[in-house]
Amino acid sequence: MNLQCLWRLLSMPTCRFAKRKNLLPSGLNLRVLCVLRGSGRTFDVRAVEVCVVMLAALALALPLVAQPGGDAASGRRLVESSQCLDCHRIGETGSRLGPDLSDIGSRRSTDVLRRAIVAPDDDVVPEHRFVRLVTKDGTVVAGRLLNQDAFSIQLINADEQLKSYLKSNLREHTILEKGLMPSFESKLTAQQVADMVTYLESLKGAEK
Repeated sequence: MNLQCLWRLLSMPTCRFAKRKNLLPSGLNLRVLCVLRGSGRTFDVRAVEVCVVMLAALALALPLVAQPGGDAASGRRLVESSQCLDCHRIGETGSRLGPDLSDIGSRRSTDVLRRAIVAPDDDVVPEHRFVRLVTKDGTVVAGRLLNQDAFSIQLINADEQLKSYLKSNLREHTILEKGLMPSFESKLTAQQVADMVTYLESLKGAEK
């Protein structure tokens, strides 16, 4: 098997994601290449591809299996103290700028909730996109995109005001690929993340 081909396999999107999140051991590419080169054997390309994908998938799953049990009460305190409610809403508390979390536990899995906390930009759904506008007089406006057509853009701003702008009155408008939510990966411990996830899982729509 060609070593360049193996390198391409190890650079597949699944493996790149796993390595970017530090879920695969550092130096994996080099070690695998050294083993194959030193063995003198010929390997089937498809077989190696399957093994690499399985390895990446296993690496992605292991951190989830190893997660500590969470405490919902501690998670609630973290949500309230981490300024989450500056953008999100739970029951009658918080802002409408970001997604409503009142029933998030019935709409998202444990895995999705955890990733939303540690890597929020990995999966920003269309209805949660933010838009940045610059008017002809240079005013910069940002908010969550609600709707747009050929002539106008509607958004909700940080003050929870619904705004509509004619595109003819804008100097530029950009739909942001990344959300405004920061990653908490380096700010919270694994236990704190587990606590927050447990609390969010408990939100089924009855929170007041």
